[in-house]
Amino acid sequence: MSPQGGPDLPGEADPGGQTHRLFGQHSAAIAGQTLLPRTDSWWMGANIESKPRVCLVYLGGVPQYRQLCADVVADNYRGFHLY
Repeated sequence: MSPQGGPDLPGEADPGGQTHRLFGQHSAAIAGQTLLPRTDSWWMGANIESKPRVCLVYLGGVPQYRQLCADVVADNYRGFHLY
């Protein structure tokens, strides 16, 4: 366990490929409801020419993000590999 972890916390948590893709799709769907994807902004990765254009922040709001995290924890860190 890494020094950041505690007795009830993993040292590292890595989302599996499917978990990563699903959260990316969820985040992109929320961003798609805004004008942000239509901008040439670093928020969309436009500052690096070879970078894919995706929203680099979660726009669902802190309460929704905290609930998503709480749901994953309550389901034994569903979708994550713990080290």
